[in-house]
Amino acid sequence: IHLLLLPVNYKKALLKFCTKWYAIFLLVSIIFFYVTEIIPFPSPLPPVDVGRNNFYPTFINYFFYIKPSFNPYDISRFNGFFLEPGHLSLSTIFFIVANKLDFKNNRYLWIMLFAIIISLSLAGYVLLALSWVLFKSNGVKGILLTALIFSGLYIGGQLWNDGDNPLNKKILLRLEYNDEKGIEGNNRTDERTDWMFENLISSGRILTGLPDSENKNVFGAGFKKYIIQYGLIAAILVFVFYWSLMSPRCDKKYAIRFFFLIILAFCDCEYPTWFTWLLPYVLGIGVTARGKKLNVVKIYLQK
Repeated sequence: IHLLLLPVNYKKALLKFCTKWYAIFLLVSIIFFYVTEIIPFPSPLPPVDVGRNNFYPTFINYFFYIKPSFNPYDISRFNGFFLEPGHLSLSTIFFIVANKLDFKNNRYLWIMLFAIIISLSLAGYVLLALSWVLFKSNGVKGILLTALIFSGLYIGGQLWNDGDNPLNKKILLRLEYNDEKGIEGNNRTDERTDWMFENLISSGRILTGLPDSENKNVFGAGFKKYIIQYGLIAAILVFVFYWSLMSPRCDKKYAIRFFFLIILAFCDCEYPTWFTWLLPYVLGIGVTARGKKLNVVKIYLQK
């Protein structure tokens, strides 16, 4: 609410400040990521342990970068100072969108883009592609450029080492159609969580969720987990809150698209109350606000 009430010039300054320093911290984190891949030196800082019930390993704490004590993936993925590569990629995309995907005039966005690329997050790649389509694919030229970029990525993924590469394995192959999952990479929840969600619907408790969900160790991420924990009413109220955060006299077309992007992100990652979502959303929409239009005819008659 404080961000919403700031004057537009303050919002612009704050967005610029946060974008700059977030990108700088990401750059330092990226350096630690590559250095520790080559030389896994110990850290004097205490490890980060989020508890066994959270399904996360203990992290080696390099302050700007937290490195999993064991690699849960078959290839190294960049997670920065977040618990998961997906958390990093989604939060970073919101900052890119808040800056209108203006890579030409904002060099810090290139650091953010590189961080998303090395995260190898399917959700991040898909959301980034959707962001480009929503905000940049305007007119025939924009559509052709978008098609050219995606075609280039697909062809490159197939030709690079005959498909034996991270882009093809971690992204393109996971986008293939699957009769049961919809797409091959749809693994945000397990069978137990899916069963709990279906039981929630059939029992009529979908509106309020399960009161003892904290004790049931709901595995996974996305809208199913959120609704199991808090219910459909809470989810609706969250998005009513997001809608109300659109500043007066903002660019409604841009704001509605950003709002839609938040909903898409929520389907994959159930953290709409994170400040890394709220801050770029409020500031990104807020900087598009314009002053009240003067009634020229009225002013002329008064004179």
